[in-house]
Amino acid sequence: YDYIILDTSVNYLDELLNQVAYPLADRIVLVSDMGISSILGMRRWISETLDSPENADNSIDRNKIGIVINKAMPDVNMTPQQISQAADGIPVISMVPSIPILLTYAANTNQLSETLKQAHINQAIRNIAIQVVDDVPLADIPTQM
Repeated sequence: YDYIILDTSVNYLDELLNQVAYPLADRIVLVSDMGISSILGMRRWISETLDSPENADNSIDRNKIGIVINKAMPDVNMTPQQISQAADGIPVISMVPSIPILLTYAANTNQLSETLKQAHINQAIRNIAIQVVDDVPLADIPTQM
């Protein structure tokens, strides 16, 4: 396969992932919302997976890790810069805006592809695709919040 997407959900600290999947992955995308508990959970993965002496044999290149903010909102006292700082400098590569009415309606009517017609969602998904598919280190994407 050219691409394999592994959605680990809450099992991100699994030993098999730590020892095999994460070290072999070309890209690792951490998905979080802007809530402090989500940011702290992401920070936990960083400290227990990247910074742990126990994982020294399976080192993971930080340049292959990026953060996607899901349900992004302005004015919630959390900026992309603060998220990156809390994540020990790992860059925010995209911010998918929170538009609950649009997304719920699209899901309920089986028209999720219609959400890509919304410019902010389209650009956020495009940013993820560019960062994950390109063979370059993940980099900060200009965000508008």
